[in-house]
Amino acid sequence: MLKKYAGESEEKNKLADSMKKLARLNEVSFDDHLDHKIITKIGRYSEVKSTLEYKNEEGISTNSMSFLHERKDRVQSFINNITTEDNKKKLSEYASDLESLNKSNKKLININELERYLLNAVNDINLKISNLNLSEDIPLVDNSSFDAQQTKIALIKSTVSEDIATSSQSVQDVRSRFEIYKGDLSTLLEDFKDYQSELDSINSKILEMQMFSTELGSIELDIFGAGSDSSSLLDKMEEDYKEQASNLAKSWSDFKDISLRTDFNDTQKKLMGSMLEDLDAEIVIDFNPEAFYDKVSDCIDGSKWRIKNNNEAKAENFGISDFSSFFDFLRSNFKDMYDRDGIHQNVLKDICFKDFHRRDYIKIYPVLKYKNKDLNKVSAGQKGTVYLKMKLATSAFSKPIIFDQPEDDLDNGFIVEDLIELFKELKKYRQVIIVTHNANLVVNADAEQVIVATNDHGKLSYISGSLEDSTINSEICKILEGGDRAFNNRRSKYQNVK
Repeated sequence: MLKKYAGESEEKNKLADSMKKLARLNEVSFDDHLDHKIITKIGRYSEVKSTLEYKNEEGISTNSMSFLHERKDRVQSFINNITTEDNKKKLSEYASDLESLNKSNKKLININELERYLLNAVNDINLKISNLNLSEDIPLVDNSSFDAQQTKIALIKSTVSEDIATSSQSVQDVRSRFEIYKGDLSTLLEDFKDYQSELDSINSKILEMQMFSTELGSIELDIFGAGSDSSSLLDKMEEDYKEQASNLAKSWSDFKDISLRTDFNDTQKKLMGSMLEDLDAEIVIDFNPEAFYDKVSDCIDGSKWRIKNNNEAKAENFGISDFSSFFDFLRSNFKDMYDRDGIHQNVLKDICFKDFHRRDYIKIYPVLKYKNKDLNKVSAGQKGTVYLKMKLATSAFSKPIIFDQPEDDLDNGFIVEDLIELFKELKKYRQVIIVTHNANLVVNADAEQVIVATNDHGKLSYISGSLEDSTINSEICKILEGGDRAFNNRRSKYQNVK
């Protein structure tokens, strides 16, 4: 088992993962609520920016302020040129009457829709009640339930109808305002009406784009925080990672603090402390540039930007190499990169802001250490030692302990100096079973029962007994390395060793 975790093969990362599970360290995960907020906000950022930067089939930015004001000036010029100065005031009054009439008509349409909605609501409610009344007795809803609303609606309709009548009369009386006009009045009024309608539409569009522009500025402030004293979403995102690391560090600290273990007696606490004293952990927030730039390939149009498959070139352009520079990029350069030709905007947005993608290149984990050395830089034997200490520290007093040839994967100094004494103490609380060829483990750990296996041409047989048993002693001396020499230091205790 130790070899599975302590080896130098492709399984080497299993040791750290297994030790995290043994220590029951908190699983790190990004705040779901914050992630939802970020995704919602950055999604809206994309929508608003797309609207403001929209281009038609001819590549014209029809929502830009310059384009809209140019259209407005042109239409206003047409209006100014279709009549004389004397008639402009009259046309202005006509335009005002038309605008009032249009507003009143829209208001009447809306209030009529509300009136129908209330009536339909009563009918729908009563239908549901009627269906339910097959088994229950629920009174129907009377139309009078909305008397207050209907009274108000009637009053509004009356007022709006009067406004419509007044505006309609003003529009109909327009000819009297042009008594001395010698041209085609119908054509003049129709042209003016069309131009004025277009001008109103342009003004409405300008107001809409101004609102979008204001919203975009507010969103950018919320996300990127430029010039803001309050925490931006990027600040909170970065802080969330640091908080995860802090929580993981506390989880490790609590694991090592034996004084917190109320289920141990003093002797057990002392034993547990000896197993953990050489172990420590440094919590790191790891940014993997290769994993990040592999993802970035998906947001680059290779026909326009010829660095799609060159991570080194991508690194030069993005300037991201670690966790800190990643957030520097988001705050200072993301918007520029987002607007660059050859960048698929939505893909870049998802890669940088969706936790689903970020978890592939930003990870938080403990770098485990043994005697102040990074566990990834110690020998396989020392790794095995660390794993065994962790295993014992988490289950020494609760489960039987079984080891298959621990000497194959453990540091020899640990076996001689620590493991034997550990086994002697642990066997007071739990059964310890060892398969081994190491005399020190069998003899010096005071094995209570020894089982000797024999393989005779594929046929297995077993004998068992205590160390004091002469037959067992004889077999042990044949099998264990070192022979009689392994027993010399115990001669006073055991008899008939030869």
